[in-house]
Amino acid sequence: MDVQFCSLTEGINTASFGGRFVYHLFAAVAEFHRDLIRENTINGLQAARERGSKIGRPPKLSDADALEAHRQIFQEGLTLADVAQRYGVSESTIHRRFRNLALT
Repeated sequence: MDVQFCSLTEGINTASFGGRFVYHLFAAVAEFHRDLIRENTINGLQAARERGSKIGRPPKLSDADALEAHRQIFQEGLTLADVAQRYGVSESTIHRRFRNLALT
């Protein structure tokens, strides 16, 4: 399949050698720019972690609340659904916090 691109405003026509060259040049510059942004983002996140910043969304259920939820389920016999409703979170959130705190 032979597909051609022709931009009337920029004067790019991939049917010609010069048009293909300009198209590939723009693609190379765009790829370089994307890689530069990615590298800067990774370096920025690493620098923030080294400064002690927490990256990402804060947990909906604190460590203390997760421990209390664990106690309520395994000592008081409440259901997971009841505890989730009590803390205003989903059952998946409770499972995830238990896993993150190595409670399961």
